[in-house]
Amino acid sequence: MIPSGYKEDVVYCPKPTDGSGDLTFTRASDGTRVNSSGYVENVPWNLLEQSNTFDTTWTNVNTTETGGQAGYDGSSNAWLLTKSAAGANIRQNVSASGITSISIYVKANASNWVTIQAVGGANPYSNFDLINGVVGVTVSVVDASIEAVGATGWYRCTMVVNVSLTDIIVYPANGNNDRSATSGSIYIQDAQLNQGSTAKPYFPTTDRQNVPRLTYEGGCPSLLLEPQRTNLLTYSEEFSNAAWTKTQASVTANAGTSPDGYTNADKVIADTNSGNHLVFVSISGSISSGTTYTYSFFAKSAEYSKAAIRIGGSGYAAQPMADINLSTGAIISQQGFTSVKVENYGSGWYRISGTYVATSSVAPNLIPLPDTYTKTSDNFSYTGDGTSGVLFYGTQHEAGSYATSYIPTTSAAVTRIEEILSKSSFTLTPTASMSWYIEAQQHIGSDGNNYQLRLSGSGLRNMQFRVRTDGYRWLVNDDAGSGSYLGAGITSAYKGVVTFDGTQYKHFANGALIATFNATSSAVLNTLDGTATGVLPLKQMLIFPTALTEAECIALTTL
Repeated sequence: MIPSGYKEDVVYCPKPTDGSGDLTFTRASDGTRVNSSGYVENVPWNLLEQSNTFDTTWTNVNTTETGGQAGYDGSSNAWLLTKSAAGANIRQNVSASGITSISIYVKANASNWVTIQAVGGANPYSNFDLINGVVGVTVSVVDASIEAVGATGWYRCTMVVNVSLTDIIVYPANGNNDRSATSGSIYIQDAQLNQGSTAKPYFPTTDRQNVPRLTYEGGCPSLLLEPQRTNLLTYSEEFSNAAWTKTQASVTANAGTSPDGYTNADKVIADTNSGNHLVFVSISGSISSGTTYTYSFFAKSAEYSKAAIRIGGSGYAAQPMADINLSTGAIISQQGFTSVKVENYGSGWYRISGTYVATSSVAPNLIPLPDTYTKTSDNFSYTGDGTSGVLFYGTQHEAGSYATSYIPTTSAAVTRIEEILSKSSFTLTPTASMSWYIEAQQHIGSDGNNYQLRLSGSGLRNMQFRVRTDGYRWLVNDDAGSGSYLGAGITSAYKGVVTFDGTQYKHFANGALIATFNATSSAVLNTLDGTATGVLPLKQMLIFPTALTEAECIALTTL
């Protein structure tokens, strides 16, 4: 689905243009996507809440905040921050780690300086001169910069830090590293905290979490909607951390540029011994025997151009394992997995995933392999040279039959909440003829006892699009409530349309007419509803107020 636009809480509908078709969006957690440059990116990237509403989530300490001020962008969205005591400030509680960029647009008023501080580690801070546009005293920062922007006198002040953040603080200051004045004021607007060493373009937030994700995987933007998933692995990007056990291997942290565009990919290096060379992390209490899981990670060739995905642990007669050519993305061999997938993320990076059924606790592995390696047994034994290895990034282990978008973790498992698009009310104008089109992804199985979407009118007559264990099906009910399935279940990627001309239903799927159903009386269907008993991987849905021609249906549904 490609929306005409979106913002926090809303996905805009192209038609009608009056907003009556807009959808409410809910996720209530962070999520990643592939952006237009091909990088894996957190959405929303601004980790602050109420990023330009400084009298809400922000805590004030001897300050007052007055909105409606002239801003750097020509709006009236800036705020006057006035202090009434020495050290007065506003602050927001946050949780972030690694290299982050803190930025805010600021203009002098009665005070000519601003101090930005990060709480965490050595509590780094930077001072910014709002008259001359220069950086003053800095302490324990990675970088600090000030840039003139927009209307005269406005600057974007940015501080880059590398600590585990708990708060960010903004002080009106009367001099370089001097916050002792008991009065003064500055203008502020559009605060942001984002991962990485560069301040990204400002992303406005309110409650922050409910931001739709437009992903560019495959080049074409589409709305990313996923079920709830939990990454059970800790320190998903930090393989040098003690949580990852090293077996005849070492890890060089931040050895290369990762799929997110930053220098935070780790290299796993095989030592000079003979045997298996790997790093792994054990998962026990959160694993259920008989449950399907998918393990995934990103890998890129360095000195070695092969890698292996393996699920270690007890209870496996033959551990799920596969080896991958990182030059071509080809699967060389595999065993024990129900499926293995390799996706090209560009710049030499591949995302490798393997799906399997657990029998006990597990220990997902990261294994670099030499170019000359050839698998001969149920292990990946060879002699390393102590310097060669493979770049890895972004590991994930989740319950489910396929890998979802990457969920970063640090010291604990992280859950991404499911995304929900909803519409509380809308109107379908009844017509005596109609066409209903649906495009769905590859069928993944579901509950066959309940409909997923239903178009109905008065009485018992209705039409249902169902996701069953045997594939996608349509069901048409007559006035007596008895029904007929239109076509057998289709388990491949699906484009289907059902037309009704007043006397007959016709079902077209994937470019062909596959079934008809004679109506017992004229149908007037005007209410769309559904249930969520299974998974409906819907990509697009259209309802036309007329019966399309056979040629139109074939053209519309051809894959």
